[in-house]
Amino acid sequence: MFIPCKGFSYPQARDLAQHICAEIHKRVPMFTTLEVSVDKRGNKLFVDFSQNDEADTLAAAYSVRPGKHPNVSAPLDWDELDLKLKPSDFRTDNMAQRLLKKGDLWKDLGSAKIKNANSKILSKMI
Repeated sequence: MFIPCKGFSYPQARDLAQHICAEIHKRVPMFTTLEVSVDKRGNKLFVDFSQNDEADTLAAAYSVRPGKHPNVSAPLDWDELDLKLKPSDFRTDNMAQRLLKKGDLWKDLGSAKIKNANSKILSKMI
């Protein structure tokens, strides 16, 4: 999850990430986990606040993920989040078609309007 915002220190951003991940898991525990151990996760999505770290790197939107059948790190609309969602739905061979259909979901994320709105909401969580 990427939330464009501004005006937060690193410790504040990390606390916000931890709170958001815990809330996500609380709301949808049937397909998320906070379990760090890969062996204990099963097929659930690991909601990992520790990725909000100065030393970690993240896959950029539309980047190809390594694997036998390469998936693409794809931005999603909120209404696409459901139990049917699979990483294999976002592949190198269907990403161009997806972009034509949905457009670039990241095109406006750097706008001041979005950053300001998100920062206002997030500041209430600190």
